[in-house]
Amino acid sequence: MQINIYQIDALAGKVVAIATPDYSTFFAALTQKSENYEIECSDQGQKMYHLPDRQLVSEASLLASSCYSVEWAKNEAAASLVSDEGDVYVWRTDGTAPFVVGSAMPSSGAAWSPNSSQLVVTSLTTEGGSGTFNIAYLDGKPMQITGATIEAGNGWDPTNVLWLTNTIVQNMRQCGDGGACLSYSYYDANTGKYLIGYIVDAHLGEGQFALLSPNEQWLALDTYLNEDVWEQRYSYENRVMVLYDLKNHKKHVWANGDDSYAFSGWASDSREFYFVRYPFEGQKPGTLLGLIALDPFTLKTKVVIPNVLLASESPDHNSIFVIPAATIRTWQAIQLQAAVYTPAGKRITPLQDVANHLDFENLGSVLIPSEWSHKSNQVVFADSSGNLWLFNSEGKSTRLASSLPTEEWPEETAFKWSPDDRRLFVYRAHRAWVVTIN
Repeated sequence: MQINIYQIDALAGKVVAIATPDYSTFFAALTQKSENYEIECSDQGQKMYHLPDRQLVSEASLLASSCYSVEWAKNEAAASLVSDEGDVYVWRTDGTAPFVVGSAMPSSGAAWSPNSSQLVVTSLTTEGGSGTFNIAYLDGKPMQITGATIEAGNGWDPTNVLWLTNTIVQNMRQCGDGGACLSYSYYDANTGKYLIGYIVDAHLGEGQFALLSPNEQWLALDTYLNEDVWEQRYSYENRVMVLYDLKNHKKHVWANGDDSYAFSGWASDSREFYFVRYPFEGQKPGTLLGLIALDPFTLKTKVVIPNVLLASESPDHNSIFVIPAATIRTWQAIQLQAAVYTPAGKRITPLQDVANHLDFENLGSVLIPSEWSHKSNQVVFADSSGNLWLFNSEGKSTRLASSLPTEEWPEETAFKWSPDDRRLFVYRAHRAWVVTIN
């Protein structure tokens, strides 16, 4: 199958380039940029420039055949680079020369912690399909050898070992062909101790991605009782909903799991976790349904908004885009509407009709595609009649377009905001537009 990349001039509305990606050039990257800096790699060595004037900051002659392994710290104070021989370098933007802080797999990369002070690096062990991670430091102190054992088979790549927080490291690998099934595992960065893990299968629509609380104490997971045992991890009968306390390394099971749960997000103060629970065959009488809030300390739940099929939280955790319905039953919803609510359940925008009915296979699929802006003050979605709607956090509802294709709705629909939120890329039924937002 051939994959083409289309480049669109958003101002002119024209396709200006069509290219077939050459992945050999990706792994032989000649440059790596941050917002304000660029490192250029060649056979003659490496050069660091300040952007946009491309003022030379410093030069180096490291044994690195490409810039593929270069990683920039979030604060842009330094970049990391793993040489072809496995030396891990830190290269500061103050003009000083790169210096060695540890060792790793050759050309593998070293990911920065969120606070830009630590690096996680990887190595393969002698055992087949296994690896380990260690921690290197910006200040050059000796590398922390964790002794951790991580799964490193079936589609694993060193770049899959990343930071979740400044104290927690995650490892991701495939658990099936084609990358549709993914396995995530979490470890204490200092000790290498395994904490918890889960599996999500996009192809089968089973499981869902874990959600971290804003205060970084809690991780909400759709997982299994024996998730630490690989042979028992993928066992539907043992499925449970878990809040994991990352500070105290404690697992709290708050419900037996099934396909009637869909995670939504966290309150901005991390004192409530939100999820959708919808009618499902075999539920006990009195089961709470709708948009539900869970207290992580008491594990008690309450209904925030009843009869909800979908709830998408804004990036700042202060608003929720909600799809309520007059009737919801297993795999079907009738008279769907949309509105923006506060996390406390107060409606901000008018209710807007979305569809008379919707049949779906599971809550894990994208039922009604929507996209929050980066600033969290606007959300966009398309209804079944070809209308494109924009809600803002002040309660205003605007129809941006009224003639989108209606076939295959809601599938084949996607949105993407520009970095400044002034333009919106819209994809619908194999056609694309760029919409200017005034």
